[in-house]
Amino acid sequence: VIAALYSAVSSLFFLLASWVCVEFALELYRSGEVSLTITMPTYPFVAGIGLGCILLSLVLFVEFARSLREIQKQ
Repeated sequence: VIAALYSAVSSLFFLLASWVCVEFALELYRSGEVSLTITMPTYPFVAGIGLGCILLSLVLFVEFARSLREIQKQ
């Protein structure tokens, strides 16, 4: 039960984090912000972090579903 709760809360947290990262990446893209030293756009890196958070959220959701199935079997 605790593992299922942990997975559900973590999945929601990383889903929210991914949403914030994608919004921030879009803001960086629109403003044209670049790094100071090599003038490289920063938005792809922030978008990559957002994508990673989405994937982690998906994995945690699958873990949550598996935990629920285990609870139902008992």
